[in-house]
Amino acid sequence: MRYEFLDTPCMNRSFVCTHSQFVKEYKALYPEIDFAVPKEVLQIFGDPSKASEGCLVLLLGPVMSLSEASWICHLDMKTLLLLQEKLSRMIFDANQKSYDFVADYISGKTTVIKGVMTLDKDKFIFNDMNKKMVLSADWKDVEPYATALYLKEELDWRGSGEKPDSQRCIKFFRKSELKNQNPDYFCAYYQRNDITRKFLLQMPQGRFAAEMYANKVNTRLQEVTVKASLLELAKMKQNTLEIDAKLLFSLKVQVRKFYFLQRHYLVNQVKLGDLKKGDLKQKLEEKKKWAIDKVCGGIALCKNALGFCVDKVLLPLKGIREKFAWDPQNPYHRLMPKVNIKMDLLKEGSIGKAILSAVAKMKGTKNYFAEKIPESAAGEIPNSTAIKKAFNTVLSLREKKEYKSFFDISSSCKSSARNSSNDIRRKVSFLQYAGDNDIFFEYLGFIRDFQLTKKIN
Repeated sequence: MRYEFLDTPCMNRSFVCTHSQFVKEYKALYPEIDFAVPKEVLQIFGDPSKASEGCLVLLLGPVMSLSEASWICHLDMKTLLLLQEKLSRMIFDANQKSYDFVADYISGKTTVIKGVMTLDKDKFIFNDMNKKMVLSADWKDVEPYATALYLKEELDWRGSGEKPDSQRCIKFFRKSELKNQNPDYFCAYYQRNDITRKFLLQMPQGRFAAEMYANKVNTRLQEVTVKASLLELAKMKQNTLEIDAKLLFSLKVQVRKFYFLQRHYLVNQVKLGDLKKGDLKQKLEEKKKWAIDKVCGGIALCKNALGFCVDKVLLPLKGIREKFAWDPQNPYHRLMPKVNIKMDLLKEGSIGKAILSAVAKMKGTKNYFAEKIPESAAGEIPNSTAIKKAFNTVLSLREKKEYKSFFDISSSCKSSARNSSNDIRRKVSFLQYAGDNDIFFEYLGFIRDFQLTKKIN
């Protein structure tokens, strides 16, 4: 079993899973898969929950039952966790080597070409079944990141033949084709090495294969993008006040990967009794700084910028309800608005720095600079400023009503929306906060004319 052919499905797709972790991550997405612990494993542990916690599940490809996977189990949890950590690192590193898989390439949204996709460290190559090269590009010429289409978007098919199954496909853009909105699609219908194309993957298997293939593309894109961002930051003046937030995105993804792996390790130490629970919070804070230092190396501007982002929650590290938003496969990253983040760059030891540090401490923050981030434009991903504005707008229209979450707001809106007149009154009251009311009032005028016409007739 070669390491580079194994998958790392858990922990932001950088760790091999215990059975319990695999179930937690994928059961909702793949209900068709049989996640049961094999009888042979149950005989060793007796208790299904202990078997689920005490075994690693290794996947060479998509399966319909976890009994088809390879299982590594140990009765001693400390030994198993150490094995998981080392094995994950070896597999993740090996995944950077050359990787091949059989795929259907969708060219120009109209033509299907069957062949083999090769992911090298610096480029990708797609050859047809006669080993003739059809497509090739360096990773630096590919727009980050690749996306598995399942539950995200439909394949844009304009050909005359049968439309390929979107759920089986991944998508990415070569930078030269981004302006034309002409993506490259690669779809998984057969096992990775089934060049005879005799054994068709079932739909859940095709979805899972696409998920893993997109991840292998992204690990390569991530490495190239991080290097490019660091090179750009190193060229900039280190006392620069403004930095384009897009330049930091790949670095943020890298910080999150390093930090959550370390957090996983520390939480396991607490479970094993090797670390006191009371010391965990301090250790986690130390690991945040460690992760930033590891990503940035000696680039002071990078450290200041990422530290600022952590402080302003522009780089969330709680790990709660962040998985899909920060997944590199999230297709909406391309709509990220251009935002300049600003930092305190006063000289260390100066009176101004001392004053700002004192005020920042009273505010409960590490960085005083508080210039408001501009609101995202129409068609862009709503940023924190836009979301807060929407939230405060609703609050201002609801006197003496407290909301702890958006769910509270939605539930109260549903209960008060009892008829169309209430709907219109509420919408009109909201419009006083909008800059352009013409379209809506034109719609209201249409309703009025329609009602008058009915009365006249």
